[in-house]
Amino acid sequence: MVSNAVKQRGWSFLPRYVLQPMLANWLVGFTLFTTYTAVLPAAYGRASSQYSISSREALPWYPPFVAGAAAGLAQSAVATPLDSLRMRFE
Repeated sequence: MVSNAVKQRGWSFLPRYVLQPMLANWLVGFTLFTTYTAVLPAAYGRASSQYSISSREALPWYPPFVAGAAAGLAQSAVATPLDSLRMRFE
């Protein structure tokens, strides 16, 4: 499939239609992952101050929710301008 596209459009097909979306997808995924992993310990830190390690109680449900919401917010803050640029240049 890629070889047919290169034959029809030339080598400029790769940086324009393959590498740019891969780079944008990497940037969005990187933002999502790093935000989630940075917020999760902080959210558990606030929640775990009420719990001791030796207790058998389950940890609260909301720290992963808070971390996921923050990561989704950061992802949309990065992805929306990138998507807008993509639509404008196509």
